Amino acid sequence: MAGYNLTPQDVISALNAQNVQVAAGSAGVPPQLKTQTFELGILVNGRLSKVSDFENVIVKTVPATGNWFTLKMWQGWNWVNLPFPAILLSMENGLPACLFTRLRSNALETANGIYKVLAQLKKSFPSDVDYNIPFESVTVVKVSMNDVVVTLLKALGLVALVVFLFLQSPRSTLIPVLAIPVSILGTFIFSFL
Repeated sequence: MAGYNLTPQDVISALNAQNVQVAAGSAGVPPQLKTQTFELGILVNGRLSKVSDFENVIVKTVPATGNWFTLKMWQGWNWVNLPFPAILLSMENGLPACLFTRLRSNALETANGIYKVLAQLKKSFPSDVDYNIPFESVTVVKVSMNDVVVTLLKALGLVALVVFLFLQSPRSTLIPVLAIPVSILGTFIFSFL
């Protein structure tokens, strides 16, 4: 990249700029002439989904010479479809690798798959080679899920306690204690339909 006078930020900016989903508009709408009889919607495929799409992203142009640089020009880039829902963008020779989850993928499954593959790969590393994960966002998801479960259990306990204190009947307390989990499960079932 240094030979092309490019930085990683140039690549990131190019990917962010060229991998967007936008409304393209339409043709034949006012302020056209009244003789215009058709109105046509314009559809644009702005999302990059295949390796070839990413390889053809123009990273930098040089107006003075008219040259441009795409990701395909660097032989050091590897695009790998992994067995879990992620896309790997890496560089050879010990440079960083970035893992991005695919659209609508499960972050926990992806992270577990990554950790499993890294553990298998580490067995084949030389003794002086190691890997490091400087940033991962799955911990936030795990903590949030744990907090939701704890909050639901606390709410269930408080409901049972308040109902029992006011009605002083274990039989009457059983109805809301059973109704809360059933309603939560019903909500999740209908949300996945």
